[in-house]
Amino acid sequence: MKKAYAQYQQSAQGVHEEKVQRLLDRAHIYNVTFLQNASRVHEIFVLFTDQSSVQNDANGIKNLPKMWEWLKVCERQACMS
Repeated sequence: MKKAYAQYQQSAQGVHEEKVQRLLDRAHIYNVTFLQNASRVHEIFVLFTDQSSVQNDANGIKNLPKMWEWLKVCERQACMS
């Protein structure tokens, strides 16, 4: 069971990094300066989720899609302005 959870965590981290990279790419395309810095994007994630709770708590993992939707809405609004 621990091995399966470790594999899940590794996959989840990979997906997280891919989404961060996609967000950075879109920020450069649409010239959204506050999202063009990778460390700033990670800081935003830390503000909305506690990394330790995301790794250890299933509820934290469930909240990640809500945060992604919020970021997507912010990105869309930034592009429209």
